[in-house]
Amino acid sequence: MTRTHKLTLTMQFPAAKAFPAHKAILPRATVARWVRAALLADAELTLRFVDEEEGRALNRTYRQKDYATNVLTFAYAESEEDPVAGDLILCCPVVEKEAAQQDKPLDAHYAHLIVHGTLHAQGYDHEDEREAEEMEAVRRVRAFSKKTETEKLPVYLHVLVEDVLHLVSGEILRLHIRVDARLDADLPAVLGDKIGLQQVLLNLVVNAMDAVNEVPEKERSLWISARRRGDEDVMVSVRDSGPGIRPDLFERLFESFATSKRDGLGLGLSISRSIIQTHGGTLWAENNHDSGATFCFTVPVRKMPEEIRRPGG
Repeated sequence: MTRTHKLTLTMQFPAAKAFPAHKAILPRATVARWVRAALLADAELTLRFVDEEEGRALNRTYRQKDYATNVLTFAYAESEEDPVAGDLILCCPVVEKEAAQQDKPLDAHYAHLIVHGTLHAQGYDHEDEREAEEMEAVRRVRAFSKKTETEKLPVYLHVLVEDVLHLVSGEILRLHIRVDARLDADLPAVLGDKIGLQQVLLNLVVNAMDAVNEVPEKERSLWISARRRGDEDVMVSVRDSGPGIRPDLFERLFESFATSKRDGLGLGLSISRSIIQTHGGTLWAENNHDSGATFCFTVPVRKMPEEIRRPGG
């Protein structure tokens, strides 16, 4: 059983008079749930909800930027051994404006920012979109682990493969990669988090594309399959014709911050394994006998409640 991390949470709302509706949708229990979804250790956090004037002043003083931003995070732990401690400053008018621009419920945008701020307080940071996606994947692992069985929905992994290949089709064409997809159209659904599983598959496919981009164009190939493995599991494999996994990296492949890439945090495979494990499955890798590497994951087939089975199934 996953240990519940201890949280000491303080909430301050100096902007309550100007933004009473914000305070109304941010009860302590709800905010604590959002924070806990991203906690990887015990923590002491203060969340302060401010107006534009205070938000701008703090950003100018501590970030040398003369404007108010959605969330500022101040982390106070000096080493990894120290307890997590920090302040999150959320600027109510900026959050409100962004939620309206994104056509997003206000509480949903607060949840997103609070989770990201909590991750920042624990040392996770991002300077580009890939690292932002890795931070979001951390959030999804923590949130998914708290879901009940009835909240999980049917996912068809062969359809998910098709969706991911469509997402990367432009890059596949640009890099002149040959793709052989062998998908069993009669696969049963698995119960899970579609976005989380898509994150795993997309990470594996993008890694494979990066790998084959290191070999001559005529040698660039990917083989992707989705099939049954026995009666209990659905298995997805992504095989590439790249240079393979370096021996010095193989043993640490699924550790956080283990990466051979110049960019990224090295969290992708670690988080991918965590996502698969929360689904009751397994993720592993092996070097091919000829060239390249193969990554595989399984997700168990579980009996679904009648109301969410495929119609006619």
